[in-house]
Amino acid sequence: MPSEQLWSRIPPMRPVAPMAGPPSRQGTAALVVGLVLAVVGLGVLVAPLATFDQLCRFAPCEPLVPTVGFRAADDGGIVVETGPRTAAEMTSVTVYGRLPAHSPDDALPPVLWEVQRRGQVASGWDGAVELGRVPRGFVEKVAPATSWRSAAVSVGVENGCYEGWDVLPRGRLSTDRVVYFSGTEYDVLDQFRTEDSGFTPCDADARLLARRPDLRGLAVGLAGVGLVVLGVVLRRRRW
Repeated sequence: MPSEQLWSRIPPMRPVAPMAGPPSRQGTAALVVGLVLAVVGLGVLVAPLATFDQLCRFAPCEPLVPTVGFRAADDGGIVVETGPRTAAEMTSVTVYGRLPAHSPDDALPPVLWEVQRRGQVASGWDGAVELGRVPRGFVEKVAPATSWRSAAVSVGVENGCYEGWDVLPRGRLSTDRVVYFSGTEYDVLDQFRTEDSGFTPCDADARLLARRPDLRGLAVGLAGVGLVVLGVVLRRRRW
């Protein structure tokens, strides 16, 4: 058979693509390390902002105010209880009366008695205030009117910016148990004071604005992003 006919029977050769090798191990390592550094850098960057009162600047949440509770005094009066954290920040205690019928929506309840902080309180003061008695370090801003106790509806405790309050209970009170949440919850006195939350500080917004991001976190995060990009590029290369 002539050679020309023999070669014509042989099918044409097709180029075969080279088999792809496994991803570059250096690329995988760079990608993993880069992701870890990016996460760590982000955490260091935002950690100084992650406190309750500062997060409230970015999220719809309420300022932190103390739970106001009540117990009986030894002489039969009513003691307002909060706790030691609130005691350090408390600026006033106010007894409110009932609003008259058909009052406008923006009307404020009448103040029946109020004391304000003006000096040094007693050492180790736990924040307890007996209604009608001016505690050390406070002055009486609004003197009690006639029959103010029977007209009292609620009590508010302030730090100058925020107020925690509760409705005065009408039932019988105990000297060693605190009633709060409009008379629906009870707690022993020591436990109630231990769980005192205190207030969101008045200067919370100013402190937040004074805070600066940690530039070390920014540097670590950028290095991580760089390694992620490098890892992606190297993984495209094959052995």
